[in-house]
Amino acid sequence: MNSRRYQKPMHAFLLLCALRLSVPAGVHDDWQVFDTTNSNLPGNAVSCLARDSAGHIWAGTSGYGLLKFDSAWRLFTQQTMRLPDNFIQTIHVDAVNSVWVGTQSGGIARYRTSWKVFTTSNCGLPSNNITALRHDKNGTLVAGTGGGGLALYNGYRWTVFDTANSPLSSNYISAVNVAHDNTYWIGQWLPRSPLNGELSLVRGAQWGVASSRYANLPDAHAQVICELAAGATYIGWFQNGFSIATETFDTTIVSGNNLLHSNDVTCLLSRANGEIWIGTAEKGIAVVAGSTWSYLHAGNTRLPAISGSRTIVTGMVEDAHGAVWVGTAHGGIAVYDTAHRYASMNAAPRKQKAISSIAIVVENEVMKIKSPARRSGTAEISLVSGSGRILYRGRGEFDRTSQWRIPLNSFRSHKILFAVVKETPSARSAQRIVALPSR
Repeated sequence: MNSRRYQKPMHAFLLLCALRLSVPAGVHDDWQVFDTTNSNLPGNAVSCLARDSAGHIWAGTSGYGLLKFDSAWRLFTQQTMRLPDNFIQTIHVDAVNSVWVGTQSGGIARYRTSWKVFTTSNCGLPSNNITALRHDKNGTLVAGTGGGGLALYNGYRWTVFDTANSPLSSNYISAVNVAHDNTYWIGQWLPRSPLNGELSLVRGAQWGVASSRYANLPDAHAQVICELAAGATYIGWFQNGFSIATETFDTTIVSGNNLLHSNDVTCLLSRANGEIWIGTAEKGIAVVAGSTWSYLHAGNTRLPAISGSRTIVTGMVEDAHGAVWVGTAHGGIAVYDTAHRYASMNAAPRKQKAISSIAIVVENEVMKIKSPARRSGTAEISLVSGSGRILYRGRGEFDRTSQWRIPLNSFRSHKILFAVVKETPSARSAQRIVALPSR
C-alpha cells in the first residue's frame, strides 16, 4: 500500500455553549441489575456486549466465557464448547448473523450453527490476542490484534499489515471501525506509553494519519470508534474525552468543557430515539439528547458501583424493545427498561460464594495475596484496566505465612486498575473484585 498524508480541510467548531445540562428524573426504578447474586451469570466481570439480527444479546466476560440471552442465559465456555478462551475482548455480528468473538489468547471464534476457531496455528492470523473485529463493505473481516497488527480475512486467506510492511505506528490495535464509504479507522496504542497513540485512516490503497486531516484530535489512543451517523465518526479516547469528526469538521469534548463528566470513554451507543450514550470507566454514562446533557451513575440509577460511586462501563447495546443493556467490568449487566420487561428474567437466584480465605493488600507498589486462615491454596488473578483490558493474568499459591507478590509499577500508567481474584479449584465460581488504590 502507498502511504500519503491527507490534506487538512477547513474546520468548523461546535458551539458548546448551546448545550444544556439536566439531571435525569424518575429513572431509578427503570433499572434492573443482573449479577451472580440474583441470576445465572457465571461472573460479574463483563467485557463487551453485542446484539444479533434475531434480537439475542451476547455478552463477553473476563474469565467466564461467552453468554447469549434469549429469555434465558446460555453459557459457552472453553470447557463445555469449542470456545478457545474464556477471556472475551470483543464481539461482532456480521451481515449474515454470524457471531465473531475475539479472545485474549485463543484467537477468533465464529459461531453460526457451530463453532469455527481461527488461531495462529491453523491460519494466517498474526496473534491470538484479538482486540477488535469488524467487517468492511466487501465482506472482509478486519481484525485488530494486540501485538500482531491488523489482519484482513476475505474468507479464503489472511493479509496482515504491521509496522514492518505498512504505515502503522504500532502493532497494538486498540479499536477499529469501518465507515459508510469503506474507510478503515484504526486506533493504535503504544505499550510503553499507553496514554499516547495514533489513529490511521485507510481508504482503498491509501493510508493517512487522522491527526494530519483533523486539527482537534488529541494525542491519545482510541478505545472505541463508531460511525453513529453517516459521515459522522465518534472516537472515545483513553483519558481524553471523545471527538466527533466529519468530512469538514472535528471537535473534541472533554470534562474541562463542563459537559463530559469523565474523560475515560470506553463505549458509545446511538439509540433509536436519537440519544447518544457515552460510557466511561469512572462515572457511568453521559446522555446527549439534542442539546441537553444528563448523567446516569450509581447515585441516581441502579448502575453497580465499585469503590464508592465508581462505575466502569464496558459495553452498551439497545435491544429490539428499546431497552439499553449496560455491561460493567465489576457488577454484571444493568438493563434500562421503562417497560420493566426483564424484571423477572431469572426467577431462581443463585448466591455467590464469598472468598473468606484470601487477603489482598498493596504495599510499596506490590500486590500481596495471602491466607489469613491456617490453610494454603491456589488463586487465579486478573489485573484489569478501567476500560476492561486484561493487563495481567496468572495463577499462584498462597498460605498464611507466604505471599504471592505481583509488582504493579508496570501497570500504573492505566488510571483505573482493579483485580479479579478467584480461588481454585474448591471455589471455582467464587470471586473477589478489589479496586487498587491510586499512587
